[in-house]
Amino acid sequence: PFVKEALDHGFDYANVRTEKPEFTRRPSEYLREQVWACTFFEELPARRLLDEIG
Repeated sequence: PFVKEALDHGFDYANVRTEKPEFTRRPSEYLREQVWACTFFEELPARRLLDEIG
């Protein structure tokens, strides 16, 4: 979750959409579609992660 929030913050802070209008989505939207994760022995944190990133 920290990386997702940090990427979105940097994207918004740098006003990327103004300089690069072809970037229509925030980084977190790409992460949701493109990044997969696997956890071992972490049942509760994995549930929290699912709530956070879908």
